[in-house]
Amino acid sequence: MVAVGIFLTVSLWAQADASPRDFRRYMTSLKQQTERQNLLSNYPRVEALLAEADSLMAARRALGLAVEGKTEADFLKLRGDYYYWLALGAGETDAAHKADSCYTACLITYRTRFLPMPDTVVLLNQLGQLYYTRQDYSKALAYLQSAAESRTPYTSPRERQNARMGVAMCQARLGDYPAALATLDSCRDDKNIRRMRAKTLCLSVETGYNARKAVLPQAGQLYRDYVEAIRTEADSVFRTLLPDERERWWVAIRPFITDCWRLEDEEAALLYDVALLSKGILLQLCRDMQADNPEARTRALHLTWQDIQQALAPQDIAVEWLEYERGGVHRLGAVAVKKTGKPFFIPLCETDTLLQLRLRNGRTVEQAIASSYARDKEMLYNDLNIRNLFRSFFAAGKGTNNIWFAPDGMLHLLGIEYLSDNESLRLHRLTSTRQLTEQALPLNARALIVGGIDYDATLPTGDFSTAGDSLALHFLAQKTQHITPLAHTLTEAETVYQLRANHSDRILRRNEAQEQAFRSLSSEVGLIHLSTHGFFYGELQSGNSDFPLPQQTDAALSQSGLLFAGINPSLQHPEAACATNDGLLSSRELSTLHLDSVALFVVCACQGGMGRVTHDGVFGVQRGLKSAGVKAMVVSLWKVDDEASARFMSALHQRLKDGAETLGEAFSLARHDLRYYSPEGATEEDFDPEDDELFPYAAPYFANAFILIER
Repeated sequence: MVAVGIFLTVSLWAQADASPRDFRRYMTSLKQQTERQNLLSNYPRVEALLAEADSLMAARRALGLAVEGKTEADFLKLRGDYYYWLALGAGETDAAHKADSCYTACLITYRTRFLPMPDTVVLLNQLGQLYYTRQDYSKALAYLQSAAESRTPYTSPRERQNARMGVAMCQARLGDYPAALATLDSCRDDKNIRRMRAKTLCLSVETGYNARKAVLPQAGQLYRDYVEAIRTEADSVFRTLLPDERERWWVAIRPFITDCWRLEDEEAALLYDVALLSKGILLQLCRDMQADNPEARTRALHLTWQDIQQALAPQDIAVEWLEYERGGVHRLGAVAVKKTGKPFFIPLCETDTLLQLRLRNGRTVEQAIASSYARDKEMLYNDLNIRNLFRSFFAAGKGTNNIWFAPDGMLHLLGIEYLSDNESLRLHRLTSTRQLTEQALPLNARALIVGGIDYDATLPTGDFSTAGDSLALHFLAQKTQHITPLAHTLTEAETVYQLRANHSDRILRRNEAQEQAFRSLSSEVGLIHLSTHGFFYGELQSGNSDFPLPQQTDAALSQSGLLFAGINPSLQHPEAACATNDGLLSSRELSTLHLDSVALFVVCACQGGMGRVTHDGVFGVQRGLKSAGVKAMVVSLWKVDDEASARFMSALHQRLKDGAETLGEAFSLARHDLRYYSPEGATEEDFDPEDDELFPYAAPYFANAFILIER
């Protein structure tokens, strides 16, 4: 260790003692590495690279050698960027002040070293945005005004316009609506200016400055203009940009396109169309548009509420849940449409009213959702106060047979379908109600069944030229070095295989159940049943949290995934693991697979439905499968009892084989079979949900663990 320390010290001083040109070249390389790791949200690596840069500059000064002002300013900005992303993405409370300090020091370095200042307006804009997101609008306004008034020749008209738009929004947030509208009038008119005018008008209503009927119709028209411009822009984006470029485009506009949700019942039809558009964009970000027929893909971006209405049966209702901000408060509501009539708005409550509701055991709803304890689930799904909160939602379905609903925010992780007291009302969970316009795939196609996995298997080497997900392996290796076998999954997989009795099915067991084998077979089948360990090592954040920034989406999807044969050797030696056969298939890797032919993907894995909750859904296995094109899926909301899971899965496949009319019916009947299962031979007439010996799987912990996301 001493020798290693001496070597590193000597290496550091050798770099510091290099010629000015060589030192500059090395620091440029270090800067590029830092930017790349910041882009991947690999914060530990960013911190290490910045520490190396600081040490090199300090060592160079100690040797009496100069450090160029440009180099010093570059790394001050990089460190500021690092704290900026930590503040916005990771939510570190003191990171904003650190970012402010670094950016300010960078600006001082530009001025005192008489350097060209191309980043001045960018830095001031970032500082303004930083304080705007922290709702410190006065401080944000000061920075943004400085940016707008900057006369540096390096400032582009676009940057100056961005600064003026920021000034306008700060003025609006501070209640000076005439000034905000005047500032926007001074800008070149485009779709963003119209959106900001609409938001300013909405804010003026929310604070009582303007009457609701006086300005909201005008705001609605401005929002419609903006949404149509984005719809047109999306056509071009999906035809010309690569998937990661599309994702950056979407993350940049996502908070703005859904601004109109604050209009609530004033523009219910517009809200429904925006919900369809935003999910239509989101679910196709990762698709290979050239290979997948871009015309067919972008057609989905033009669906409206009328298309959904036309697809509904006479006694059905379609509902899009919305989580949005109005009056500085995050709220839950929904827009719904029936077979006749126009869309209408369903208010629910403030988000925190639901999430911070105390259950009888003292836990909050948010804590109970994140928990895997049976007692928490019992309290959660039997609480009358929660059921009362959703009364308006269920009342909207009165007189209907089916509610087709697409959740938002934390509702992705709450089994709303298990909160209704009306047993005749069927609730169907969808990714987006636009799926009602799509034809369901047949469920009797060839299946791939995986279970009884040997996590200790020694794997053959594979293709190292294909990128895997080293970040996911890093996350998992930090938490555990050994994955234990699952006792009942081999029996479960073999039971499903035998039940189906389809000679074209393929089953992977023990050391056959490798990631590479799964990758190659998954695109050739119509049904996948996977029994394995799932993992999620991020934090379950409430819907109040911001969506991931562009450089954070990969990291969010790398915090969850599914495990295959050979994962234990990979955890022991992650540096030697084969990229595409390391035994770990992260949600990010899942999202790149081509699974459009898969009618149903059954994920029998602990926490298979978990992930980081954002306004763009759950960044986990659910998101990965949806992006890959899977039509319907069964996932778990918490750590599932192994034996109960095996029994439920057998019942599901038995019901499918017996000819259940729909997938939803098969799922409902399988859940019924699990609840009423009795080792003593008791019947439904003897049912007592409190008797866990007579009916061991009747409690919500078992019966509500899985959800079906249809179509």
